[in-house]
Amino acid sequence: MGKLLNWIQLALEIRCEDVISRRDHVEFIKHDREQANLQQTERQQKFDQEISEAKAGFDEKLASDNEKEANDDEPKDKPKFDEEEFKNTFNEANPEVAQIDEPKEEMDNDYDLSYKPPAMDQE
Repeated sequence: MGKLLNWIQLALEIRCEDVISRRDHVEFIKHDREQANLQQTERQQKFDQEISEAKAGFDEKLASDNEKEANDDEPKDKPKFDEEEFKNTFNEANPEVAQIDEPKEEMDNDYDLSYKPPAMDQE
């Protein structure tokens, strides 16, 4: 009987460790997803700021060039801001953040454990 009791206790301990391990894994995935979303938001804000600055600089340069060419009688085609080239340059310097899917929550109905999520290090 003692060996059977020992075996049952070990099986319960392993099951508890498995449940806690899977819950921790889900919490880590959620944390990574939050961090990826924050990084993507920061990247988008940086893109918006840099493109507006680039457009403003382009417009200023175009205006100064127009003032210089105002003395010339020949009409010239106005250059346009190349947004695609800017996007490509920006994407090379700031690669996109990989999106992480929402983790699948698993139900562990066979054993009721109190659970405390692991502490996440702030990056």
